[in-house]
Amino acid sequence: PAMLMCSGYNTPKTVFVHGFLTVNGEKMSKSRGTFIKASTFARNINPEFLRYYYSCKLSGTLADIDLNFEDFKAKVNSDIVGKLANLGVRSSSILAKSLGSKTGSILPEDEDFIRMIKASKDEIISCYDSLEYSKAMREICRLADIANKFVEDSAPWTLAKTEPEKARAKITAILEAFRILMLYIKPVMPAMAAIAEENLGTGSMDWSSIDASVENREMPKMPHLASRVESAQIEKMTEETIAENQAETKKAEEKIEPLKEPIAPECTIEDFMKVDLRVGTIKTAEHVEKAKKLLHLTVDIGGGITKNIFAGIKSAYSPEDLIGTQVVVVANLKPSQMQYGLREGMLTAAGERGEEIFVLRPDKGAANGDRIH
Repeated sequence: PAMLMCSGYNTPKTVFVHGFLTVNGEKMSKSRGTFIKASTFARNINPEFLRYYYSCKLSGTLADIDLNFEDFKAKVNSDIVGKLANLGVRSSSILAKSLGSKTGSILPEDEDFIRMIKASKDEIISCYDSLEYSKAMREICRLADIANKFVEDSAPWTLAKTEPEKARAKITAILEAFRILMLYIKPVMPAMAAIAEENLGTGSMDWSSIDASVENREMPKMPHLASRVESAQIEKMTEETIAENQAETKKAEEKIEPLKEPIAPECTIEDFMKVDLRVGTIKTAEHVEKAKKLLHLTVDIGGGITKNIFAGIKSAYSPEDLIGTQVVVVANLKPSQMQYGLREGMLTAAGERGEEIFVLRPDKGAANGDRIH
């Protein structure tokens, strides 16, 4: 937002985010099999079911979302399979079996029913636009309940035996309600809506086509739209997730490279305490004539003591970059005469000889002369 403001652009009025995602009321866990990959989920369960379940919980707020497997199974089986998918498949099946797969005209007595289903269009659009997906899903389910009650009250399976044309008209009204409900839920479940769209034969379903009609047309039996979620599917997905996570962990462990330089033989605390490591500041730094790797440093380690050091860091640092830098040096190294001069200490650095080198530096606040313990 700050960059947009400075550049003269409009800042966003809405940020499309939600709260944390938990599984069964807890943080996602690899060991419990709840850190699930999308590919693993889709291999076991229709991914549109998850889109629907999350939509039932999403709102315009930052509220957390919990994926409870038992609630997920119950909601999908009730709402999607029992109310929506069954509405279209069941009615088209009766039409194909008993009425020649052809719809009729909606009876005047059922027009109010269809108008009531259509009347929620603006409310549902508003819910989508304001990110109140849960409200949109609740309204769609409310309408689906009304449609299913219409089915039970009409009993077209019975009418087909005694009053076939009235049964045809009732089924036409049911399929019309089904078409509108599929239009409403299409943003959340586009794949299922596409199957319904193809078989209803009323053209592309969008908000502008709400007044299209299934009346008086050939209508094939609706193919299978949704299968119930079973506990066995969730258990299999969980088992696969645990196995995948274990395999990834093992693979990561196998990829760990050994230390480039093995750990030296053990020493005692007394041995370690013999090495006097001190904080110091580099006062001067210069190249060493005829030396390919060395820089000549003088380091102030406090108390008026300066150490003369030859460090093999020429490949990584230039002299001017080092002056004023705090470093850690071995302060009690026995002086020794080198061909370039007297060596009175050693600079500590990480890295391998001939490779990248990194000078060790104390944290902010350390003073010259402080001992490293």
